[in-house]
Amino acid sequence: MARAALIVMMVLFHSFGQAQLATSLDINQATNINRWMGLVSGSFPFLSGFLVSFRYFRVLQPTNKEIQGLISRGGKLLGLYLAINLSLIVFAWLFDEVPILVADPPSFTKLITAEHESMSYELLFPLGVIVLVGAGLLISRRYYRNDNFLRAALAAEAVFLAWSEELILVYVACGLAGLLLGAEFARPQVAAFLKRHWGAGLLALIPGVVLAVLEHSGPDFGLLYLLAVSGLFFAYHNLGRFSLFAKDGRVSRITMLLARGSLVIYIVHIPQLQVLGKITAPIFTESQLWLAFSSYVVVVLVSMCVMLMLMERYRPAVDQFLANWKLNPFRQPIG
Repeated sequence: MARAALIVMMVLFHSFGQAQLATSLDINQATNINRWMGLVSGSFPFLSGFLVSFRYFRVLQPTNKEIQGLISRGGKLLGLYLAINLSLIVFAWLFDEVPILVADPPSFTKLITAEHESMSYELLFPLGVIVLVGAGLLISRRYYRNDNFLRAALAAEAVFLAWSEELILVYVACGLAGLLLGAEFARPQVAAFLKRHWGAGLLALIPGVVLAVLEHSGPDFGLLYLLAVSGLFFAYHNLGRFSLFAKDGRVSRITMLLARGSLVIYIVHIPQLQVLGKITAPIFTESQLWLAFSSYVVVVLVSMCVMLMLMERYRPAVDQFLANWKLNPFRQPIG
């Protein structure tokens, strides 16, 4: 449930940003929905870390195959990130401007120093890092069984990175926070407490509300952002207990489709929106921001639904492909 909700938020977030580019960047901040949607980027590394620790901290001794699978998955996510951005560098050398994907082509220096302004699909980097960190934690637990120390180390490192206010480092901090909270959820007494007092989890939205109110031009990507991302997960995680999202219901089937196709949607919808923006920029005027936004959302959601229906129809082949390449950073379903 949490993953599907975040995917919808991501589409809204990027659609609104593209609508701003197609019309005017100078908009009324009171109606700038991306003040509220900015949490979605950090939520994906958080969710990836949560699922890794939630799954594996419940067992005393993960197998070598499971650890090797995490290492392989994390390495391939980093490899995909590098391949995309290196390809853009080659395009920048061959053409005057890189078509569609980025306005500022990346350089080798910016790629190595992780300057997010020049990277494409930058979330693949923290996703891969967090999966590898999760594998490292599982290896360390074989020789050092003090989970309290590991949790304290994760918390300290997450706070340190969040305080840097460097975007990529803050995303990694969100993933570390996910690893920490996933390990806590894996403890039966904590899971039982949260199940009994699930309504209190909605209070975790407060940091996000404070962040959106205080930051008129978007999140500050600091410690408050880290707290807000964690709170957003708690709120979405609790949605799964309502009857509307029952496992055998129609809504549940839709959310499962969105969840399974999350990585594909992330990769496909960004260039799709940029193509739409280039095509429709001459059509929309500065006063038609919301018309452009709604048009982009409809086009992207319809095309994503068609793509997901095709994936569902050929699900065995798609699942086998993802299993062979181990690219999915969200393997353990929750919520």
